[in-house]
Amino acid sequence: MNQFWLTQKTIANLFLEAEGHDREYLLRFLMDKMEQRDREEVLDVLAGRRLPSLSADIIAKKVFDPGEHPERLQKMLRELTGEDGLMIGDTFRNEGYIQSESSKKVIFDIPARLLDGRISDLEMQAAAQEFIFERADIYSAELLMMQYSVEEGQKKSELDYGNVCGTLVIVLMKESPDLFESFPSERYIHRFCRRQADSGLSYQPLSHVIYVQLDKCFAQFREGTDGEDNQELQLLLSMIADVNDEKVRRQSKGNKMLEDIYEEVFRISQDREVQAMWFAEKYVDADWNAAKEYQRRKGMKEGMKEGIKEGKKEMTLELLKKGVAPDIIAASADVPVETVEQWARQNKKSVGTESKK
Repeated sequence: MNQFWLTQKTIANLFLEAEGHDREYLLRFLMDKMEQRDREEVLDVLAGRRLPSLSADIIAKKVFDPGEHPERLQKMLRELTGEDGLMIGDTFRNEGYIQSESSKKVIFDIPARLLDGRISDLEMQAAAQEFIFERADIYSAELLMMQYSVEEGQKKSELDYGNVCGTLVIVLMKESPDLFESFPSERYIHRFCRRQADSGLSYQPLSHVIYVQLDKCFAQFREGTDGEDNQELQLLLSMIADVNDEKVRRQSKGNKMLEDIYEEVFRISQDREVQAMWFAEKYVDADWNAAKEYQRRKGMKEGMKEGIKEGKKEMTLELLKKGVAPDIIAASADVPVETVEQWARQNKKSVGTESKK
């Protein structure tokens, strides 16, 4: 089977455009490339039998939106940092600066400006990341440079090292990388807040990073233990780890914030647009993992651009076989109608055979 990439935007558009039988076929076609547990999750979420994970990008950004629900993000940051006076000030741009034409843009998950001037960022990691430390360092550096930049109406002379308030990056890891998993400790929260030289000299850096092992936290929650001795925080983190767990649901009763989160997640998960974006994220993650494995086995170094093109072409041909109009396919896949027609002509035999049935 050929491996290919489809953009999240393409999948979401196709999901929104498709109706009735076409939508059912589209789901079957796309889910064929997913693991069995992912297919079951998709069907359960779309049917309302299960809630989508709070670590999913579209869900997390709505549930912990610092503009809509500052109290939720504030509660989590206070518990994780131990700073009772920490206050969410406002939302913050979710894209870093592009330093040059060849630079890669940094996209933040849930950034916020704190009242004390710091910038925080809550990062959700659904899968174990090999370079988790390097990534957090780059994100912290980008946030620092954004503070040390001239804003609209500001003069360069006003910039000063002393005006940089610092950053706070929280990394919630649903799957712990090997280094964390093998570390001999009952603790599941790791706070990097000071730097120390081999001489013993230490100082308080501008960047603070906190890593949270959600899987380890959840396992302890199920066992009835808590390496951090903070049951309220453990319950919130366990909810993010598995919002559908029965024990989490039971212990969340009577907690207004958690009950509100449950209600909101159920409500937004029934929204067609949210479903499309959530499903697109699930598919792209699955396809990306499969593509990486394929490249590893074959030793290939195909570019992302060519992979996207091949993915769109294969899906186009499958949808043409089912009678979906070329203009609808073109709009959803973000390609010209002429391209759809060209692909159809190139594969006239396979498309024509299915159309005659």
